[in-house]
Amino acid sequence: MRYLKPRAQMECAAFVAEGATLLAGGTALVPNLCTRLETEIGLVVDLSDVEELRQLEFGETDIAVGAMVRLTALADAPWAARDHALREAALAVGNPAVRRMGTVGGNVASTAYSADLRPALLALEARLELAQSSSVTEQPLADSLGIPPRVLLCRVLVPRQDARRSTFIKFGWRASSAVTVVAVAAALELVQGVIVRPRFALSGVSKFSARLPAAERAIAGQAPSSALFERVAARAAEELGFELEGGIGEGYRRQLARTGFVRALHRLCAP
Repeated sequence: MRYLKPRAQMECAAFVAEGATLLAGGTALVPNLCTRLETEIGLVVDLSDVEELRQLEFGETDIAVGAMVRLTALADAPWAARDHALREAALAVGNPAVRRMGTVGGNVASTAYSADLRPALLALEARLELAQSSSVTEQPLADSLGIPPRVLLCRVLVPRQDARRSTFIKFGWRASSAVTVVAVAAALELVQGVIVRPRFALSGVSKFSARLPAAERAIAGQAPSSALFERVAARAAEELGFELEGGIGEGYRRQLARTGFVRALHRLCAP
Protein backbone atom coordinates (compact mmCIF):
# COMPACT_ATOMS: atom_id res chain seq x y z
CA MET A 1 0.00 0.00 0.00
CA ARG A 2 1.24 3.51 -0.89
CA TYR A 3 0.22 6.63 1.03
CA LEU A 4 0.22 10.21 -0.30
CA LYS A 5 -0.93 13.50 1.21
CA PRO A 6 -1.32 16.07 -1.60
CA ARG A 7 -2.14 19.73 -0.98
CA ALA A 8 -3.91 20.60 -4.24
CA GLN A 9 -7.46 19.65 -5.17
CA MET A 10 -6.75 18.88 -8.80
CA GLU A 11 -3.72 16.78 -7.86
CA CYS A 12 -6.05 14.66 -5.75
CA ALA A 13 -8.51 14.47 -8.64
CA ALA A 14 -5.73 13.14 -10.88
CA PHE A 15 -4.91 10.38 -8.39
CA VAL A 16 -8.60 9.52 -8.05
CA ALA A 17 -8.88 9.24 -11.83
CA GLU A 18 -6.13 6.61 -11.63
CA GLY A 19 -8.12 4.59 -9.09
CA ALA A 20 -6.69 5.80 -5.76
CA THR A 21 -8.56 5.13 -2.52
CA LEU A 22 -9.51 8.33 -0.68
CA LEU A 23 -8.93 8.91 3.03
CA ALA A 24 -11.19 11.66 4.40
CA GLY A 25 -12.39 11.32 8.01
CA GLY A 26 -11.42 7.66 8.08
CA THR A 27 -14.47 6.51 10.04
CA ALA A 28 -15.32 3.93 7.36
CA LEU A 29 -11.99 3.29 5.61
CA VAL A 30 -9.67 2.82 8.59
CA PRO A 31 -11.67 -0.01 10.22
CA ASN A 32 -11.90 -1.73 6.85
CA LEU A 33 -8.13 -1.63 6.35
CA CYS A 34 -7.80 -4.36 8.96
CA THR A 35 -9.67 -6.82 6.75
CA ARG A 36 -8.30 -5.88 3.33
CA LEU A 37 -5.05 -6.91 1.70
CA GLU A 38 -2.53 -4.27 0.64
CA THR A 39 -2.83 -5.48 -2.94
CA GLU A 40 -6.55 -4.65 -2.84
CA ILE A 41 -5.91 -1.07 -1.73
CA GLY A 42 -2.92 0.12 -3.74
CA LEU A 43 -2.65 3.91 -3.35
CA VAL A 44 -4.31 5.79 -0.47
CA VAL A 45 -4.67 9.56 -0.91
CA ASP A 46 -5.16 11.55 2.30
CA LEU A 47 -7.30 14.67 1.66
CA SER A 48 -6.75 16.36 5.02
CA ASP A 49 -4.19 18.93 3.75
CA VAL A 50 -6.29 20.17 0.81
CA GLU A 51 -7.37 23.65 1.87
CA GLU A 52 -10.03 24.02 -0.86
CA LEU A 53 -11.89 21.00 0.49
CA ARG A 54 -12.06 22.36 4.05
CA GLN A 55 -13.85 25.62 3.28
CA LEU A 56 -17.31 26.57 4.54
CA GLU A 57 -18.72 29.60 2.75
CA PHE A 58 -22.02 31.43 3.13
CA GLY A 59 -22.24 33.15 -0.22
CA GLU A 60 -24.80 35.41 -1.84
CA THR A 61 -26.49 32.59 -3.76
CA ASP A 62 -25.17 29.34 -2.25
CA ILE A 63 -23.94 27.78 0.94
CA ALA A 64 -20.74 26.03 -0.18
CA VAL A 65 -19.63 23.13 2.00
CA GLY A 66 -16.25 21.57 1.26
CA ALA A 67 -16.08 17.79 1.17
CA MET A 68 -13.55 17.73 4.05
CA VAL A 69 -15.69 19.84 6.39
CA ARG A 70 -16.24 17.86 9.59
CA LEU A 71 -19.83 17.07 10.52
CA THR A 72 -19.38 18.87 13.84
CA ALA A 73 -18.22 22.00 12.03
CA LEU A 74 -21.25 21.87 9.75
CA ALA A 75 -23.63 21.52 12.69
CA ASP A 76 -21.91 24.36 14.59
CA ALA A 77 -21.80 26.84 11.70
CA PRO A 78 -23.66 30.04 12.73
CA TRP A 79 -25.75 30.07 9.55
CA ALA A 80 -26.82 26.42 9.98
CA ALA A 81 -29.81 27.64 11.96
CA ARG A 82 -31.20 29.06 8.70
CA ASP A 83 -31.54 25.53 7.32
CA HIS A 84 -32.45 23.31 10.21
CA ALA A 85 -32.44 20.18 8.04
CA LEU A 86 -28.72 20.56 7.41
CA ARG A 87 -27.85 20.97 11.08
CA GLU A 88 -30.25 18.27 12.25
CA ALA A 89 -28.94 15.75 9.73
CA ALA A 90 -25.31 16.47 10.65
CA LEU A 91 -26.13 15.94 14.33
CA ALA A 92 -27.91 12.67 13.54
CA VAL A 93 -24.78 10.96 12.18
CA GLY A 94 -23.19 8.49 14.57
CA ASN A 95 -22.04 9.85 17.93
CA PRO A 96 -19.93 12.89 18.91
CA ALA A 97 -16.66 11.06 18.27
CA VAL A 98 -17.79 10.03 14.78
CA ARG A 99 -19.02 13.55 13.99
CA ARG A 100 -15.71 15.09 15.04
CA MET A 101 -13.87 12.92 12.52
CA GLY A 102 -16.52 12.23 9.87
CA THR A 103 -16.73 14.53 6.86
CA VAL A 104 -19.51 15.88 4.71
CA GLY A 105 -18.00 14.32 1.61
CA GLY A 106 -17.67 10.91 3.19
CA ASN A 107 -21.31 10.89 4.22
CA VAL A 108 -22.63 12.20 0.91
CA ALA A 109 -20.48 9.78 -1.08
CA SER A 110 -21.71 6.78 0.90
CA THR A 111 -23.97 4.46 -1.07
CA ALA A 112 -25.76 3.28 2.09
CA TYR A 113 -29.42 4.29 2.33
CA SER A 114 -28.64 5.33 5.92
CA ALA A 115 -26.32 8.21 4.90
CA ASP A 116 -28.17 10.93 6.78
CA LEU A 117 -27.03 14.02 4.89
CA ARG A 118 -28.40 12.87 1.54
CA PRO A 119 -32.17 13.21 2.25
CA ALA A 120 -31.60 16.60 3.88
CA LEU A 121 -29.57 17.81 0.92
CA LEU A 122 -32.14 16.47 -1.54
CA ALA A 123 -34.86 18.48 0.19
CA LEU A 124 -32.60 21.54 0.01
CA GLU A 125 -32.00 21.02 -3.74
CA ALA A 126 -28.25 20.70 -3.31
CA ARG A 127 -25.75 20.40 -6.14
CA LEU A 128 -22.44 18.57 -6.21
CA GLU A 129 -19.17 20.06 -7.44
CA LEU A 130 -17.12 17.23 -8.93
CA ALA A 131 -13.54 17.14 -10.22
CA GLN A 132 -12.43 14.66 -12.84
CA SER A 133 -8.80 14.81 -13.98
CA SER A 134 -8.46 18.46 -15.09
CA SER A 135 -12.09 19.65 -15.14
CA VAL A 136 -14.64 20.66 -12.50
CA THR A 137 -18.38 20.31 -13.11
CA GLU A 138 -21.63 20.65 -11.18
CA GLN A 139 -24.65 18.37 -11.12
CA PRO A 140 -27.81 18.24 -8.98
CA LEU A 141 -27.59 15.73 -6.16
CA ALA A 142 -30.97 14.44 -7.35
CA ASP A 143 -29.29 13.26 -10.57
CA SER A 144 -26.80 11.08 -8.73
CA LEU A 145 -27.30 7.82 -6.84
CA GLY A 146 -23.68 8.07 -5.78
CA ILE A 147 -20.42 9.73 -6.71
CA PRO A 148 -19.28 8.36 -10.10
CA PRO A 149 -16.18 6.16 -9.99
CA ARG A 150 -12.82 7.92 -10.31
CA VAL A 151 -14.37 11.32 -9.59
CA LEU A 152 -13.54 13.58 -6.63
CA LEU A 153 -16.38 15.24 -4.71
CA CYS A 154 -15.14 18.77 -3.97
CA ARG A 155 -18.06 20.71 -2.53
CA VAL A 156 -21.77 20.52 -1.83
CA LEU A 157 -23.67 23.64 -2.90
CA VAL A 158 -26.95 24.44 -1.17
CA PRO A 159 -28.99 27.25 -2.79
CA ARG A 160 -29.79 30.07 -0.40
CA GLN A 161 -33.51 30.66 0.04
CA ASP A 162 -33.98 32.87 3.07
CA ALA A 163 -37.72 32.22 3.28
CA ARG A 164 -37.25 28.46 3.28
CA ARG A 165 -38.10 26.36 6.33
CA SER A 166 -36.59 22.90 6.58
CA THR A 167 -36.29 19.99 8.96
CA PHE A 168 -34.89 16.47 9.21
CA ILE A 169 -36.26 13.63 11.34
CA LYS A 170 -34.48 10.33 11.88
CA PHE A 171 -35.72 7.07 13.33
CA GLY A 172 -33.01 4.75 14.64
CA TRP A 173 -32.60 2.07 17.24
CA ARG A 174 -31.14 4.35 19.90
CA ALA A 175 -30.08 7.95 20.33
CA SER A 176 -26.32 7.29 20.41
CA SER A 177 -24.72 5.84 17.28
CA ALA A 178 -28.14 4.89 15.93
CA VAL A 179 -28.14 3.21 12.55
CA THR A 180 -30.87 4.89 10.55
CA VAL A 181 -34.03 2.88 9.96
CA VAL A 182 -35.96 5.68 8.25
CA ALA A 183 -35.20 9.38 7.80
CA VAL A 184 -37.39 12.10 6.34
CA ALA A 185 -36.49 15.60 5.23
CA ALA A 186 -38.81 18.40 4.22
CA ALA A 187 -38.47 22.00 3.09
CA LEU A 188 -41.10 24.55 2.14
CA GLU A 189 -42.08 28.19 2.22
CA LEU A 190 -45.25 29.75 3.57
CA VAL A 191 -46.54 32.64 1.48
CA GLN A 192 -49.74 34.35 2.62
CA GLY A 193 -50.83 31.24 4.47
CA VAL A 194 -50.18 28.86 1.56
CA ILE A 195 -47.48 26.20 1.18
CA VAL A 196 -45.15 26.82 -1.77
CA ARG A 197 -41.97 25.15 -3.04
CA PRO A 198 -42.39 21.95 -0.99
CA ARG A 199 -39.49 19.52 -1.23
CA PHE A 200 -39.63 16.08 0.42
CA ALA A 201 -37.03 13.32 0.59
CA LEU A 202 -37.05 9.89 2.21
CA SER A 203 -34.50 7.22 3.09
CA GLY A 204 -35.05 3.76 4.51
CA VAL A 205 -37.55 2.40 2.00
CA SER A 206 -35.62 2.24 -1.27
CA LYS A 207 -31.91 1.52 -1.74
CA PHE A 208 -31.14 5.21 -2.13
CA SER A 209 -32.58 8.39 -0.65
CA ALA A 210 -35.02 9.95 -3.10
CA ARG A 211 -37.25 12.96 -3.66
CA LEU A 212 -41.04 12.52 -3.54
CA PRO A 213 -42.50 14.64 -6.35
CA ALA A 214 -46.05 13.25 -6.12
CA ALA A 215 -46.32 14.16 -2.44
CA GLU A 216 -44.82 17.58 -3.20
CA ARG A 217 -47.47 18.25 -5.84
CA ALA A 218 -50.22 17.11 -3.47
CA ILE A 219 -49.39 19.77 -0.88
CA ALA A 220 -48.25 22.66 -3.08
CA GLY A 221 -50.64 25.61 -3.01
CA GLN A 222 -52.60 24.26 -0.04
CA ALA A 223 -53.28 25.91 3.30
CA PRO A 224 -51.75 23.99 6.22
CA SER A 225 -54.06 21.72 8.22
CA SER A 226 -53.74 18.52 10.22
CA ALA A 227 -55.97 16.66 7.79
CA LEU A 228 -53.82 17.76 4.86
CA PHE A 229 -50.65 16.69 6.64
CA GLU A 230 -52.06 13.23 7.30
CA ARG A 231 -53.09 12.75 3.66
CA VAL A 232 -49.81 13.97 2.24
CA ALA A 233 -47.72 11.99 4.73
CA ALA A 234 -49.58 8.81 3.81
CA ARG A 235 -48.90 9.50 0.14
CA ALA A 236 -45.23 10.24 0.79
CA ALA A 237 -44.78 7.01 2.75
CA GLU A 238 -46.11 4.94 -0.17
CA GLU A 239 -44.52 6.80 -3.09
CA LEU A 240 -41.27 4.85 -3.40
CA GLY A 241 -41.05 1.19 -4.27
CA PHE A 242 -39.74 -1.03 -1.49
CA GLU A 243 -36.25 -2.36 -2.32
CA LEU A 244 -34.67 -3.49 0.96
CA GLU A 245 -34.27 -7.10 2.02
CA GLY A 246 -34.10 -8.68 5.46
CA GLY A 247 -34.29 -7.00 8.84
CA ILE A 248 -37.06 -4.50 9.46
CA GLY A 249 -40.11 -5.04 7.30
CA GLU A 250 -41.78 -2.79 4.76
CA GLY A 251 -44.91 -2.02 6.78
CA TYR A 252 -42.99 -0.79 9.81
CA ARG A 253 -40.67 1.38 7.71
CA ARG A 254 -43.58 2.97 5.85
CA GLN A 255 -45.37 3.69 9.13
CA LEU A 256 -42.24 5.43 10.42
CA ALA A 257 -42.06 7.46 7.21
CA ARG A 258 -45.69 8.51 7.57
CA THR A 259 -45.17 9.51 11.21
CA GLY A 260 -42.02 11.43 10.30
CA PHE A 261 -43.67 13.49 7.58
CA VAL A 262 -46.64 14.36 9.81
CA ARG A 263 -44.22 15.61 12.47
CA ALA A 264 -42.12 17.48 9.92
CA LEU A 265 -45.10 19.29 8.40
CA HIS A 266 -46.47 20.31 11.78
CA ARG A 267 -43.02 21.61 12.73
CA LEU A 268 -42.53 23.57 9.51
CA CYS A 269 -45.99 25.11 9.42
CA ALA A 270 -46.17 26.13 13.08
CA PRO A 271 -46.65 29.89 13.59
